[in-house]
Amino acid sequence: MRAFCFELVARDQIVDSPASRTLAYRVFPQPNVVRPPSGMCVSAVAATAAIGERLAAQSVEGLLRLLGEWFGPDATSQPPLPSRAVLPEAGV
Repeated sequence: MRAFCFELVARDQIVDSPASRTLAYRVFPQPNVVRPPSGMCVSAVAATAAIGERLAAQSVEGLLRLLGEWFGPDATSQPPLPSRAVLPEAGV
């Protein structure tokens, strides 16, 4: 979120609430007994805008690769978008 709209992230309100119980195996979806109250399975305390930008870039690259495989190279021939989206002001 910090990578897309930095001003909407209140660092002082980030909660680090680990699950009260863990499982010795992976299961999806996670049962409620192992889901922390925040709903976040990992801590966001160490998150930064740089990490978010890297994750977003990798996600877009993977999606473009997948679209190219499914629909051919013409599906991904559009020019790249700017790295940071400009959001319109409220009420616009």
